[in-house]
Order: sequence, then structure tokens, then C-alpha cells
Amino acid sequence: MLVFSDAHFMMALAGGGDTAGARRMLDSASAYARTGETEARIMGEVGAAVCEAVLAHRERRFGRVIELLVPRRDRLVGIGGSHAQRDLFDKLLISACLADERRSQARELLAERLTQRPGNRWAQRALAKAA
Repeated sequence: MLVFSDAHFMMALAGGGDTAGARRMLDSASAYARTGETEARIMGEVGAAVCEAVLAHRERRFGRVIELLVPRRDRLVGIGGSHAQRDLFDKLLISACLADERRSQARELLAERLTQRPGNRWAQRALAKAA
């Protein structure tokens, strides 16, 4: 298993509406996290929660997305992939904040994003929504 690939595979399952497959994948990720392998540790610390957050977003359980992703934001780098590839999970979190009417939290995340990327058009548009 590769946590980065698994998280993106979860997006395909959830996006395609395969809830049963997504739930089986969550079960598999949890079982793998208990094996003690190096990648399994990352799955246990970050990956399983990211996968669950993807499914929760699809199911419109935005509060759960926030609950899962906020405490793990600083550890997302551990799953691998490029900054641009992991950026999707920050966008997922911001989207969940907006959908859950947590506008002040969304504004904080977007302000942080715009400090790092001043010309980021996606963040500028999202900030306008959060205003």
C-alpha cells in the first residue's frame, strides 16, 4: 500500500459513488495500519483519516471532514506526493468549512493560503464566498 495512492483511489471510489467499495477500503486501510510496516504507520497516523475525510465529504458530512483533517494538516507531507498533489486535501478542508458554514475558519485557512501564494485565484474566489 502507498498512502498517497490510496487516498487518491478513495477519491475515485467516493466520487464514483461506490460507497460500499469506499467502506471496504477504509476497513482495509485500518487493518493495514495495524501491521506495523513503515507505510502502515503513516496510514494509521494520517492516511486512514484522510481517506475517511474524502468519503465524509462525498456524503456531505462536512463537520466530520473538518474534525479529521484539521489535526493532521501538518502531517500530510508524510503521505508523499508533491505539494500540488497534496493541495487537494487542503482544498477539501476549505470546501468543508464553507459548506458547514464555518466561515471564520475558512477565512483563516484562506488567509494562510494567500500568504503562501498571494496570486492564488482559487483562494481569492473562495475568500469572496467566505466573506
